Amino acid sequence: MEIEGQALREAGLAVIGVAVFVGFLVVGSLMGAGEGEPMGTFVMVGGIVAFVVVMGALGLLFLDED
Repeated sequence: MEIEGQALREAGLAVIGVAVFVGFLVVGSLMGAGEGEPMGTFVMVGGIVAFVVVMGALGLLFLDED
């Protein structure tokens, strides 16, 4: 089974987006978000917002390519 280059590129960009999101969550938890530390919570919320924006932008980018 051969994977097309476009599908491979889309999957790679999505994986990078998810990896960055997971990184934000790990850093936020290490900064004390579970204990209610404001900075850790801010990092986690910022990661969620960044994930939504990046994945939305990738979706719009891939929508135009056919």
